[in-house]
Amino acid sequence: MVFIKDVNEKVILKRILESKDYLHDKAIMILIGEKSKINITQLIEYLNVAGISFFGGIFPGLIYKNKLFDEGAIILPVPALARPYLIDMTKGLEFEIPKDWVKKENYTNKTAVVFVDGLYPNLDSFLSELYRYFGFAINYIGGGAGTVQFKSQPCVFTNDGFLQNAAVICFLDLKIRLGVGHGWEEFAGPIVATKTENNRIIELNWENALEVYKNIIEEDCNKKLTQGNFFEIAKEYPLGVLRNNSNCIVRDILLISPEGHLVCAGEVKENSVLVVLKGSKDSLLDAGYQILQDLSGLESKKIITGLILNCISRVLYLGSEYDRELKIIDQSFPDLPGAFTIGEISSSGDGFLEFYNKTLVVGVLYE
Repeated sequence: MVFIKDVNEKVILKRILESKDYLHDKAIMILIGEKSKINITQLIEYLNVAGISFFGGIFPGLIYKNKLFDEGAIILPVPALARPYLIDMTKGLEFEIPKDWVKKENYTNKTAVVFVDGLYPNLDSFLSELYRYFGFAINYIGGGAGTVQFKSQPCVFTNDGFLQNAAVICFLDLKIRLGVGHGWEEFAGPIVATKTENNRIIELNWENALEVYKNIIEEDCNKKLTQGNFFEIAKEYPLGVLRNNSNCIVRDILLISPEGHLVCAGEVKENSVLVVLKGSKDSLLDAGYQILQDLSGLESKKIITGLILNCISRVLYLGSEYDRELKIIDQSFPDLPGAFTIGEISSSGDGFLEFYNKTLVVGVLYE
């Protein structure tokens, strides 16, 4: 693994060629901080000419040696079962992965790294289709790419291009142990999302969603929500989509649309039962300790690497306390690389694939 802070496309190519990590069935995972000045199209051309198999994305920030960076690149060689695959989701949710790229017997109990455009409005439907295609035979980890400005633009890439409204998948010849936690607690509700459109909530309890949301949280925060302060306040009051097992999947409200809809990172299905969540810095940090329990028992395994994926709005909420969360994980699994994401992807305990918000996902890859 290499981290380069002052980076451009030629530097990335040079470091990969020097290391020879692209040889012997390796693919190169490239995580890029959003403030980096890299011509991705030119980078793709350079790497293709050199015969290097690669995949990656642009993210709001990077994690390297317990420090946070909004520029630079992490270069991580991984043992790939097949060439990384690029899916243009504007062509529909039905996709066909070439059978000669991935043979079913090869990926059972292995790992798929999935990076998606974090602002794509049908993300949950895409992940459901991905799960339908592969089922629980494979484990998943990944996250939403993009920038903290929440502006739709190209953000994921492979040898085949640099796209928005897209996903990249790389199948690894490694097993993974996953830890997932968020620390948010129920504050108000339940309420019903009576009218939605993909990742937009139009009505809650048959009333204007924005007005219902404002009535719930303005008294508690003692502030009036406006377009100008919405994200700053809303990051402390995410929504939770209730599941049958009483747990909830957090949905981050990113902004108010021009029509006055609540725009979330991830889909909210019509008639979903929701709660408004609230947390404290201590409750969020406690989630890190729970994740370590989920990751226990790896002492006898040959650990190769891992990934930390943490929602950018969760990081913004924790502020200067965020380094405490990194130190919690680092005590047991030192120097794992990672990224701040616009939503997190992970298998749950029974293998089902979920898209999370405001959640910390840690994956430890081993042979």
